[in-house]
Amino acid sequence: MYVEEIGKTEVFPNNLCITYFLISTSRSIDEIKKLVDRGIAIFGIGALGNSLAALNTFGIKPAVLCNSNDEINGGHLFGYEMISTWDVISNYEQYYIIVPEIRDVIRSAIIRQMLYAGIKDFSLIKAVRLPDFERLGDMEPLKKSFMCSINKFAFPILIDKTIINDYFFNYMAGICWWHLIYKWVYETYKNKNNVKMLDIGPGIGFFSDCVKNLIDVNIDWIDLYVNNSYAYNVAENVMVMNIETNDVPSDKKYDFIVMTEVIEHFSYNPVPTLRKIRGLLKEEGFLFLSCPHNMQFYSHRTWRDMPTPGDEILFSYHDHIYEFSHRELLEICSEAGFIVVREGFSCVGKSNLMLSVSQIKKPN
Repeated sequence: MYVEEIGKTEVFPNNLCITYFLISTSRSIDEIKKLVDRGIAIFGIGALGNSLAALNTFGIKPAVLCNSNDEINGGHLFGYEMISTWDVISNYEQYYIIVPEIRDVIRSAIIRQMLYAGIKDFSLIKAVRLPDFERLGDMEPLKKSFMCSINKFAFPILIDKTIINDYFFNYMAGICWWHLIYKWVYETYKNKNNVKMLDIGPGIGFFSDCVKNLIDVNIDWIDLYVNNSYAYNVAENVMVMNIETNDVPSDKKYDFIVMTEVIEHFSYNPVPTLRKIRGLLKEEGFLFLSCPHNMQFYSHRTWRDMPTPGDEILFSYHDHIYEFSHRELLEICSEAGFIVVREGFSCVGKSNLMLSVSQIKKPN
């Protein structure tokens, strides 16, 4: 499988953009461009203008557009001839099919049509909301690492029973939450060897894998349960535990700890847990932390009303319990003994912090 960026639209002032990816079962963009003996058929209409513009950037121009609506077939759209989808399916050796950005229910139906007809060599276009790496500056190595991690996936995982696996794309788009942390980790450790990292709440392991592509790092994970859906098995050690209520079964000290989009899921007052995490860091270690800045209080009026670890709670769930304002986040980190080294907001407004356990000179 190949996943390659082919263009972007709607670049917003907050450095967010809509990025278009070509997802191919078996061909790179360069290989598709060389299909001179076959015409390119765009299968479906969807967000056709943006998809065509993205493809044209790479010199990929369709021979035909195809659609199941016979009332519009025989005409032209954007200067391209419209023909029946069944003419393409029945002559698929004559065409290479690309499905444009389109509503998921229609895309799923198109994929089913192709697979039923025995067509396994095709491409899809998927639009994903991402940071604009170029406008953020000094992000090229991070972008390459990001794309490398995406391309470790197999097509059957990305397309699950003809349905786009939005669970994966949601994690991929998660870089919008923590791109500052991603950059800070790289800048801090790119020239260091044998770095020790702990990722608390790794999800499918996407952030850890992106980091492992960039630096010489050994990674441990802490997760609530045995997770059989890790997409990236990059952890040296997985500790299954609740970081709030359990002691960490290790005397290891870490160069840095990452906790992205986790603290808002805490059931208890976060200060004792942050103090516990602080004790897992080396003297010159850092905690990188991100969380929403939406000020939706959910289960408590203020974070000071949250119970202390060990107190009985009526129930526990893994949705957001309390979303901290940026001011509150700075407050609880200070009470836990951390010093703010860097702070900022991601392109979608998430708080991103780089915290130290001791006073150091702040990076420029």
